[in-house]
Amino acid sequence: MSIIIFRNLLKKVESKIFLSCSLFPLLIVITSLFDTKLLQMNAPKGSLSFIEFFGSMISVQFQMVIPYIILIYLVISIFGNEIKTGKLYLYKDMYRNKILNLKLKAILMVYMTYIIILFIASLITYFLCLKNFFYVSGYFFANEMIYTQSAFFEVGSYVSLGIMLILLTMLISMFCSSGITMLGSIFFIMLSVILPHLHLGKYIVPNGYINQIEALGIVPAVLLASLVFLFSSFIIYTLSSKKFINIEF
Repeated sequence: MSIIIFRNLLKKVESKIFLSCSLFPLLIVITSLFDTKLLQMNAPKGSLSFIEFFGSMISVQFQMVIPYIILIYLVISIFGNEIKTGKLYLYKDMYRNKILNLKLKAILMVYMTYIIILFIASLITYFLCLKNFFYVSGYFFANEMIYTQSAFFEVGSYVSLGIMLILLTMLISMFCSSGITMLGSIFFIMLSVILPHLHLGKYIVPNGYINQIEALGIVPAVLLASLVFLFSSFIIYTLSSKKFINIEF
């Protein structure tokens, strides 16, 4: 059933635009052909590995906000809008939590498709288009383990933030209008970008631990970030489930 919902989601214009944003790494190649500093990258000679490049692409996409605004709108359309328009009446014979889980699984599948395409686009860009740039090492992993660990951690942190954004948007859309939901979700993105730079704020979002690897060690940093992600996701999902069960349709 979630596969059917997933396929229907892919047919939406919003999904196509969102997935097209995953081709962003290819823009670096295009801009490099012109005399412009737009999207140009810089690093010490031979220092940038693929995994670091991929990590930077994920973080830049999240901080650009635009792709995630489209994702927010997609989540609103499958949860909030269907509740308000009465479309969920079509699922009246199904267990409420099953409906919620099927829809959530479908939207997560769209998000993971976006991540996979972004990975492939980054791979093509790095090894076929950027390999001759002086700052590119040409290797998948970084020269030093700490940089490889940081890059993997960065990827995992921003993927986690994307999942948390989906869950939070799902929850807010059950209570508020589309406009308020959009503002609330964008505010979450802004907080996620700002909090890692604050003294205490860096401990309450997964990406806040990226720069704490050297101080804490990789294992404690991963465990703490995972705990923040799992605890937050569990709370948001539980609230969503309780609300969804009590919705009349």
